[in-house]
Amino acid sequence: KICISIDGWGNKFKYPRGHFVKILGDIGDKNVESESILFERRIPFQKFSKCVIDCLPDISDSAKNDQCCSDIEKILQDNSKRMDLRHLTICSIDPPGCTDIDDAIHCRLVSSDLGNEIYELGIHIADVTHYVLPGTHLDREAYRRGTTVYLVDRRIDMLPELLSSNLCSLRPNEDRLAFSVLYYIDNSGNLVESHPPLFTKSVIRSRSAFTYSEAQCILDDQNDLSEISVMLKKIAAITKHLRMRRLSRGALTLETSEVRFEIDSETLEPIELNLKESLETNKLIEDCMLLANVLVGRKIYETYPNLAILRCHPRPSPDALKQLF
Repeated sequence: KICISIDGWGNKFKYPRGHFVKILGDIGDKNVESESILFERRIPFQKFSKCVIDCLPDISDSAKNDQCCSDIEKILQDNSKRMDLRHLTICSIDPPGCTDIDDAIHCRLVSSDLGNEIYELGIHIADVTHYVLPGTHLDREAYRRGTTVYLVDRRIDMLPELLSSNLCSLRPNEDRLAFSVLYYIDNSGNLVESHPPLFTKSVIRSRSAFTYSEAQCILDDQNDLSEISVMLKKIAAITKHLRMRRLSRGALTLETSEVRFEIDSETLEPIELNLKESLETNKLIEDCMLLANVLVGRKIYETYPNLAILRCHPRPSPDALKQLF
């Protein structure tokens, strides 16, 4: 396979005009095929430039955690608006092998008056903005890449690994900066009017990082009465109410069968293909993230009604609807 660049295609010519860029390699080679996919989709996958790397915090491998903790203590002292939530029982749920943990959750009872229990449901998103300053080479490169791209055997990061898998990854037992949405809810999943949602920058310390299967085992174990088990079961109950209410309002669900490759840890070659199982914990996290998006969207619209970007879908075409029935 080779890579060429199209320079132009005149009206009088049968074929376009272009020039040779590089040889990718043999057809069928896994690395060549992966690189071809990235080229075809115009996904930037080159190593980060020195200008981008120079924007990162100067933290040696031996002192990463200690220095990170001391920096966070200084941030808390300098910024009284950033809430310290490290005392809360927070956890994350992700696919196996996930190192870029960008969201976490918690739930706790905050009030119980004559059986009227009020719970605080917290959704925490890694605060990348603290490290990616506007207008820097790092900011412009992240803008150019747009998103982290996941292939079967590799990940093309939007941000350098020091951020994506370390300083901005909500790893357990490590202090991390986050944006937090705190939502106050009763046992039936209703918003508590006396406790409006709270949006804040925060510092969190996750207690555990679960896979979806591990978290599902905790939900299924009725004998597990540990603090984190009770919390996950309460979040599951709350998100079920939220999901039922969302569906009753006509929410559209688009479920497709996803495949998952089992990769040999030594050769990195695919050895098995399975359908990805959708667990209750997948829906739990999905509903938590949807809730955070809805709450933040409402807050932005209430605060900046003339600047908020609203996503409105056009009506589906009659032909497209016929294919569904």
